[in-house]
Amino acid sequence: MESIRFSASKMLALLFSSLLIVGLYADVAIPPTTFKIPLQYETPKQQSLNTTQQYKVFTARLDCANLRNAEINFCAELPGNWEWNPFKGIVKMAVFNQQNTDNMTLALNHTDGSHILRCATVKSWPGGDLYLRVWPGSVVPVDYDISVQVIPSATPYPQGHSNVIPKQGIPHVGVDVENLIPVAILKTSEVVPFDTNILLEMDICVDQNLRAETTVMASQGTFIHFVCDGPCSAPDDRSVICNTCNTALPVCACETSQIQPGTSKIYALIHAASGVMNSATGRFESIMKFAAVFR
Repeated sequence: MESIRFSASKMLALLFSSLLIVGLYADVAIPPTTFKIPLQYETPKQQSLNTTQQYKVFTARLDCANLRNAEINFCAELPGNWEWNPFKGIVKMAVFNQQNTDNMTLALNHTDGSHILRCATVKSWPGGDLYLRVWPGSVVPVDYDISVQVIPSATPYPQGHSNVIPKQGIPHVGVDVENLIPVAILKTSEVVPFDTNILLEMDICVDQNLRAETTVMASQGTFIHFVCDGPCSAPDDRSVICNTCNTALPVCACETSQIQPGTSKIYALIHAASGVMNSATGRFESIMKFAAVFR
């Protein structure tokens, strides 16, 4: 009798999983709603400056054709000084697309002015990798975090455009250049009706070692998700590069193998596999957050 009960429950579980996959296939004719998530670069951990003579240099890979002419927004956060009171310690920044960041006349933009600024913008990125110099005001020590947001242009410069400034100058002597971590984060929770799909589109700049780890976190319901190197609408699409989250779970991380150099975008296809009744809409709904880290 016990074996009969076990077999029946196991068959029901398999049937439920099969129905979820069938539901994902059934949506092929209906294009999923697409959300674009900006590429960001973040400091890997909280940073500190302890003397007024100290500065740090960070770099981010932006030397890709799809990111030329992009808008670059760079900001600092002060965990111990949210109001940016100069008597509690602040930081200043300058952004370059060359390694020699000692010459401020080469800066594409900076926050070193008469007004205290936490953010600055480069409206049209001319090419090259990003180098960000950070130094303190007159009060130390100061703790800070850096965030860089990349908003691609609809008309990126072609390869070899005359506005591309080649990297030049000499490396910093005695100063470590630290890599910023590329990420893509859905800033708000997204409500997804049961048995429907959404597609998240992310810009990337790939070198020979880049891999992606995507995580879907549900505060309500469960999800299946796949990662693709092109637009996708079904788990058997040829563009799928990670399919390890093909079981309905509240939390699941999908890690790709090495992404092909030259890839300008990756996608996450997310399917709401269950939900809770929303009396206001009359629908079963799931709620999720999403984050991707590129390493």
